[in-house]
Amino acid sequence: MSISAASGSAGESAVRTARPRIVVAGGGVAALEFVLAPHFYQTASFYIVCVCTTVLAGAVGYRLMVHRWVKRTAQLEAKVAERAAQALRQKDELASANELQRRLIHQETLASLGQMAAGVAHEIRNPLGGIKMAMAVLSTHNGDELSREMSESMRSGVSEIESIVSHLLDYTRETRLDRQPFDVELIMREVVQGLRPDAQARGVTLSSSRTFPSGVLGLVDGLRLRQVLTNVVRNAIEAIDRRPDGSVEVTCHGQNGIVVFEVADNGVGMTPEERERMFLPFFTTKPTGTGLGLAIVKKIVDLHGGEISVTSERGQGTRVAITLPAGVMDETARADRRG
Repeated sequence: MSISAASGSAGESAVRTARPRIVVAGGGVAALEFVLAPHFYQTASFYIVCVCTTVLAGAVGYRLMVHRWVKRTAQLEAKVAERAAQALRQKDELASANELQRRLIHQETLASLGQMAAGVAHEIRNPLGGIKMAMAVLSTHNGDELSREMSESMRSGVSEIESIVSHLLDYTRETRLDRQPFDVELIMREVVQGLRPDAQARGVTLSSSRTFPSGVLGLVDGLRLRQVLTNVVRNAIEAIDRRPDGSVEVTCHGQNGIVVFEVADNGVGMTPEERERMFLPFFTTKPTGTGLGLAIVKKIVDLHGGEISVTSERGQGTRVAITLPAGVMDETARADRRG
């Protein structure tokens, strides 16, 4: 603060004739200039003016400081938000890359395993034919009861081995889809009707429902789709076997060019480890079976360009959702196709 004195009367007249001027310099520094009488420095008014000037200069400087602080804070917040968004994008990209790498490794592993299994299956099938023929010859000769039981047991074992070999070859050989317009609800109902006697024999209630109008067509391989649904529904029935109030519900709906089948049961459920490995060849939690059924299911769904997801909890049951980009057609499109 600078104060300059000029000639004039002293005392109160100096206060009345003083012309104060406030000058705000760069950086928020305020300067006050007065033209005052010499004796004004000794008056109370002088000190009041000094205090007011100091307060005013501090207020101006504080306001400028707050303005700069708010601006800086906004800039920092914008940078933090930008960095956070960038980190999320990088995390998503990394997760996608890891998932893609995991799928590629999984596919390569299955391809190698499939080639090996195909060779083994062919080698097994050749001697099986000879064994089966010899068993047929032996069965035509009369023998005691023990011989007949052993012969039947051997034939049953050969049939089981043939089933495993057939599943192996079905899994490993190249599969080509024959996409045709199929009534997706009809496929579901045929599968449910075919498996209902087995479900009733096990004390399981098997039901089906749809959430779209009747007659909706999907461009799918009907034979392969029946195979998929049969495997999944049969597994659900076997997961409940003899459980009180056991039930399996099969639902189907189509929208936006996709068909979704869901199979839900209230059976024993699966652990996270079992859920992770359930589509691997030869993996099974059942005392019997080849462990190839769900591996074949996954292969067919992948060939359709679809997805299969599983939610399950031990003791709470399992839900399997099969989503196929099946080019759903309604009744109008069906009529146009026929026309």
